[in-house]
Amino acid sequence: MISAKRPFLLIEVLAALFIVMLCLIPLLKSPILWLQYTQRSLEEIEGERLANWTFSEVEEMLLRRQIRWDALPGPGQKEVSFPLPPATIRVGEREMQVRRSVRLYCSKRRGEKRGKDGAIYRNYLVRIDFDPKLSRSKKKSPYVYRIIMKNA
Repeated sequence: MISAKRPFLLIEVLAALFIVMLCLIPLLKSPILWLQYTQRSLEEIEGERLANWTFSEVEEMLLRRQIRWDALPGPGQKEVSFPLPPATIRVGEREMQVRRSVRLYCSKRRGEKRGKDGAIYRNYLVRIDFDPKLSRSKKKSPYVYRIIMKNA
């Protein structure tokens, strides 16, 4: 009789292991999904930080006249795009190279005004794009800033 019980014991042990494994899958899935979500959120935060940093670089270039006034688009003209050196972001242990580009556009309707001193003031939209994309936003470019430039 002892020999007849041994095959059932093996089946019972295998069934118990199967049930334990079945219960472990949901327990392991949740932390992994949470980790992926956290990683993506950190990349998005780094994207915001990098966009702000990039805008400050562009603003400095414009204010120091490293980008000439006649190279900037006038009201209603086609936007001007120029690349910037790639940047590196670090999220946790992972490092990513990000290509950056900047597009400047001056609105036709509210893009240019003359001041009392005769100077021309232009309102520019500055769009910053990253490759690979660092935002979950469905917008084409979620990083849009404004700057007012004066032709002195």
